[in-house]
Amino acid sequence: MAGIGIGASVGLALLFSSVYQGMCAASAIQASAKQPAIIGKCFAALGIVESFSLFAFVFALLLI
Repeated sequence: MAGIGIGASVGLALLFSSVYQGMCAASAIQASAKQPAIIGKCFAALGIVESFSLFAFVFALLLI
């Protein structure tokens, strides 16, 4: 029963992380179209958003 709760909570965390990562990538594309020099900062922001999903996945593996 605990595995179902862990799976559901991590699934929701990954769902919201992927939605916000898509929004961040869309804004990064728009920003780099206006100023090509800013693309490195856009990749840094995408890495931060991606790290939330990785932390959720690792936390789920530790709980199991």
